Amino acid sequence: MKVAFSLAQESDRVVGKRFGRAPAFLIVDTVTNAEYILSNTDAVSAGHGAGTATSQRIVENGVQLIISGELGPKASQVLDAASVKSKLGMEGKDIDLLLSEME
Repeated sequence: MKVAFSLAQESDRVVGKRFGRAPAFLIVDTVTNAEYILSNTDAVSAGHGAGTATSQRIVENGVQLIISGELGPKASQVLDAASVKSKLGMEGKDIDLLLSEME
């Protein structure tokens, strides 16, 4: 399964609060343990529609689960339509600890 963790900073391994305007996401394939950073800088500076644009990029990357602090209503609509699940209220959680709990 591909999981996307919202980051407060690209170099963090801690879940960030924001989804649509998160500067980056850590994408992890829990089957192969492959991971990469998905930059989201375009959405950070967008005047509006950040959540929708970010959701579309997440879907395009084959993500099946979002872990974040919060998720806006428009982002939720896009993700729900693509059957992407979310686990919210996770701001400040250590990503490596969360991954070990998924094993």
